[in-house]
Amino acid sequence: MKAELTIAEAVAASGRSKTTVYRWMDEGLLRFEETSEGRTVRSIDLMRVAGRQRRGRPKGTSKYR
Repeated sequence: MKAELTIAEAVAASGRSKTTVYRWMDEGLLRFEETSEGRTVRSIDLMRVAGRQRRGRPKGTSKYR
């Protein structure tokens, strides 16, 4: 894996949505750099944040009752 990832690469590497990756950046959870090509993130930071975040709804909070 490359050290610096574009947003599209970060989405593919983490298996999360583009919205989620941008939310992590907006919330300050994922550091990024502004480049002429757009934002980039460090792959090590992405894996750290993705590993800490739970996927899906918390247990017992089904949207169907």
